[in-house]
Amino acid sequence: MKRAGKTVYTPNSKWLTVLNADQPTNIRLICFAQEGTDTEPFYSWAGGLNDHIELLIFTLPGHGKRQDETPYSEWSPLLADSFTALKSYLSEPHALFGHGLGAILAYELARLSEAQHPGQTRHLFISGCRSPDNQPVSSRLHSLLSSNRSLSVPLTAIYGSEDPLAPAESMVNWREFTRREFELIEVAGNHLFITPARQRLLQIVNTHLGLLSE
Repeated sequence: MKRAGKTVYTPNSKWLTVLNADQPTNIRLICFAQEGTDTEPFYSWAGGLNDHIELLIFTLPGHGKRQDETPYSEWSPLLADSFTALKSYLSEPHALFGHGLGAILAYELARLSEAQHPGQTRHLFISGCRSPDNQPVSSRLHSLLSSNRSLSVPLTAIYGSEDPLAPAESMVNWREFTRREFELIEVAGNHLFITPARQRLLQIVNTHLGLLSE
């Protein structure tokens, strides 16, 4: 059942905004936006998620409410600080949804969470992002990631039907990055499909996290 209303609050952290329905929840969905874009599209998800799902929106320096801050220029400190900001949330049941670079961040945080909080990452949604072994050679992430770092987490990869940056063939190999269930789903749109494909994305998330309410 979808929530009728929502409560928005920001915990004692500039990294996070939490949205819920003033009622008990049993899993968190933590969302990470594309590099260089605002987190605003995720705020509209609160009214479309099933009641048992609490929505957390993660904001990086240089984006959204933190647009006056200097963005990170290196990956390692970004990952370390992100994990520190989320550590208390990752110790309880959660799912991660990331788009573009946000998907790589979600994947790496899932790896750290699996090492320190086994079993708490219940699902990983990768949206509009090439698999690590399909990143361009010039990418700053290319030397960091390898195909031998698979997760024990179900993984859903989502691509836009008209996306030239992360087409289906560049995302299918995400299946090598999990030892659990994998699926590749097409939605209508280009690389910025998060807003126009909102209803379809919510359906995907609610379906996969629905069984966790039982």
